[in-house]
Amino acid sequence: MIKVPQDQCKLCSRPFDTYHWQYHGSHKTVICHTCSTVRNCCQGCMLDLNFLIPLDIRDTALKMSGLEHLVPQISSTRNEDVRAAIADKQDGKVSLMSSEKAKEVLEKLAAGLNQTKVNPKSTKSTVSPELSKIIKKLPFNGNLTPPSTDITSFFIFGIDPNLPQYLISDYALKFGKLKTINVIHSAKIAFVEFTKRSSAEAFAESISAKKGPGLLVLGRFAVRVVWSEVMVLPTNEYKKVSLVVDKVMVQLAKRK
Repeated sequence: MIKVPQDQCKLCSRPFDTYHWQYHGSHKTVICHTCSTVRNCCQGCMLDLNFLIPLDIRDTALKMSGLEHLVPQISSTRNEDVRAAIADKQDGKVSLMSSEKAKEVLEKLAAGLNQTKVNPKSTKSTVSPELSKIIKKLPFNGNLTPPSTDITSFFIFGIDPNLPQYLISDYALKFGKLKTINVIHSAKIAFVEFTKRSSAEAFAESISAKKGPGLLVLGRFAVRVVWSEVMVLPTNEYKKVSLVVDKVMVQLAKRK
């Protein structure tokens, strides 16, 4: 294991010492110890420590169950010093595991996810009927023309594994308050939802777009953005979705 000082946490943006190690592949810590403790998740894979549920799915499930107070809120500030102070205060938050209702919700969610796990003995890389339906629903050919429906959310794809969530939230928060933001690094996608339609339209207008998906550059990372309803993907299909995203990004890059 190798210690690498002064990387940035993907959730709170504070600098922290990261660790790299080799075990059936290359791994490293991506969030700081405070965020890991508050969110009760692994610093490397960002899975819930008790139920092994991906962080984005777990937090969404808790919010849908009326347990928003157990999920750390998105900071609206871009000042890193203020972010650090807010993150430090998170240590006093109520623990997820202190809520019996949260345990009940997560136990049911974990049971449901376990039923859809891929057989580890299978070595075939096939596209399941479920994945085919998901790919057809994901709006890779969408655009940033305001839809006639009242949706306030966007589908972002082409997310680099090293792109921290705060770069996306910082940019989006310039246009208004967010309702949800789910970044799924292993699938290379994200969903961002605003509380107001006016904020969503301002966000869309700020992004460079000719035809098709808009192009948004965040630091050294480039992603594609389109209007879309928020969707929930099965965890066992994340890797395959990321491969589809890679192909789409190459096709878009070749367009003039």
